[in-house]
Amino acid sequence: MAFDLKNTLSFLKRETSIGGDDRSVGIDIGASAIKVVELRKTNSAITLSTYGELQLGPYSDQPTGATVKLDHDQSIKALVDVIREAGVAGKNGVLAVPLASSFLTTISLNAKDSVEVAKMIPVEARKYIPIPLNEVALDWYELEQNAKDSKSEKRDVLLAAIQNDSLTHYQRLMSAVGMHGQPTEIETFSAIRAVVENLEAPSLIIDLGASMSKLYIIKGTTLQKLHRVKVGGEQITKHLADLKNITFEEAEIIKRQMASSEEHARDVKTAMTATLERPFQEFQRVIRQYQNESEIKFSSVYVIGGGAQLDQISEYISEVFSLPAIIHNPFSKVAYPAFMEDVLDELGSSFAVATGAALRPYLE
Repeated sequence: MAFDLKNTLSFLKRETSIGGDDRSVGIDIGASAIKVVELRKTNSAITLSTYGELQLGPYSDQPTGATVKLDHDQSIKALVDVIREAGVAGKNGVLAVPLASSFLTTISLNAKDSVEVAKMIPVEARKYIPIPLNEVALDWYELEQNAKDSKSEKRDVLLAAIQNDSLTHYQRLMSAVGMHGQPTEIETFSAIRAVVENLEAPSLIIDLGASMSKLYIIKGTTLQKLHRVKVGGEQITKHLADLKNITFEEAEIIKRQMASSEEHARDVKTAMTATLERPFQEFQRVIRQYQNESEIKFSSVYVIGGGAQLDQISEYISEVFSLPAIIHNPFSKVAYPAFMEDVLDELGSSFAVATGAALRPYLE
């Protein structure tokens, strides 16, 4: 299974064939759930064929909503189950590697040209990647210079690496369920593909996962900055459980199903704001720094991930960042029956990574 950052970053430039099978399956293995999205290409459109989600907690004797680390056999069982339950028929699969199994950052180099950058990368990468380079698949991409840096020798580079053991694990996982290996990519790029609409405007994406909150700053279709904080939906549930003196399972049900009720709304908001205060403060700092350096202003922030479904989250983010918060539905990029619109609007944000991965073969 290949890992090619340059191809990943050119995902919106041309269409390509995926062979004899016109279906593409995107797989997102998160910390608390596994999701699949199957798309189908017709002469007129890319159409949603099916989608599905399974919570991973029960596969490790943990409650729904808990973050778990499954072994290889448990991972196979979970993937087999979600494929069966969703009725997935396609065999061309794109698996989005979790950020927890990868390394992604931007670095600055003083170099005269791209040739010099290429020579410096192996040396510079050792300063940022905490394990030996022979244990990772490494790639990099030179970012477009800001106008104010156009005459300097400062060059920004997006550096990416996936552990070889992780690549092997995901390759074996795909083979075990009979999926043909489309190139694997880091989940960040799947998310960007699912969200970006305007290829000229800068974009902000906040991805609220179960174990991690992530900020992506995008220019056109290219990742400029990434910041992540190990705080997510699981911590909100734990905070809510402590606040109400109830079990994790009870708190998760309230968070998912009863957050807007008069009885629970205040406590859910208290747990949400207390949990997300630190990551959002860090995100604000990164955004301010980028805006000052690039002289770019953002007009909105897109919100994806399971946390995007939290009641009151869009109002809270709008208040914190002083920007309109858009709960993004990635299914808006594909065709689907009209009767599914309400359901997909409600659930879509949590399927951004899986949808973006499924779109890759059609748009790379």
